[in-house]
Amino acid sequence: MTSNYCCKVGRIIAKYELSTHVVSDDINTVLRDKWLGEGMQPNTALRPLTEWVNQKLLQSVYTEHNRKAIEPQLQAEYDAIVGDDADRRRLILEDLEQDGIDASTVEADLISTSSLYRHLTECLAVTKETKRGSSDTEWEKDKITYTKQRAKNRTEEVLKTWENKGELPNATEATVSVDIYIECPVCAKRTTVMQSHNRGYICEDHLPTETRTETETR
Repeated sequence: MTSNYCCKVGRIIAKYELSTHVVSDDINTVLRDKWLGEGMQPNTALRPLTEWVNQKLLQSVYTEHNRKAIEPQLQAEYDAIVGDDADRRRLILEDLEQDGIDASTVEADLISTSSLYRHLTECLAVTKETKRGSSDTEWEKDKITYTKQRAKNRTEEVLKTWENKGELPNATEATVSVDIYIECPVCAKRTTVMQSHNRGYICEDHLPTETRTETETR
C-alpha cells in the first residue's frame, strides 16, 4: 500500500493529530519557526526540538487514555522511556499498558533527531545556516549514541531474563558497556566508530593516498 505521508514524522503528526496540541499555527509551521528562531519562537536545536515533538506525541496518547498529561510528568516519563535505566523504563512501559496504552507502539513511534532533520530539510525544504560543530550538524553522533543506549537497554533486559530463569545467576549485577567498532577492510584493524570519526580515518596504514598526505602534513 502506498503511503500518503512524506516520512515518519509526517505519519506521526497525522496519526497522533499533533497539530491539535499546538496553541497556534500548523505544527509544521511551528517546527520551522522553532528551528530557525523566527516569529515568536526561540531558536531551537534539533535535539530539544525532537524531544518537544515526542512529548506532544505522549501528550496526545495520555489525553486519549485519560492519563495525567501535565508537563513535569511527561518530561519525567519520556526521559525514562528513552533513558539508560532499564528497570525504570520497564516500569513506565508497564504502567502505560495498565492504562490501556500500547506501550511498544508508542515507543516505536518516537522520532529521532535524524528523522526530524530529514523532515525539516527534505519534506519542508527548510534551510538553516549552522556553525560547524553545532548540535544541528551532529545528528549522526546522536544516532550513534541512541543506538548504543538501545543496545545497552536490550542487553540488560536479556540479562534480567537469564537471571530469572537461573541460566546466569546475578546477571543483573554486571555492568553493561556497549560500543560500536568498525574494521579496516585490508588488515582488519578495529577501532570505535567515534574514534575513527574524530581522527578522520579508520586505519592509518591503509588510507587513500590523498588523505594520508593531508594527515602527515598536519
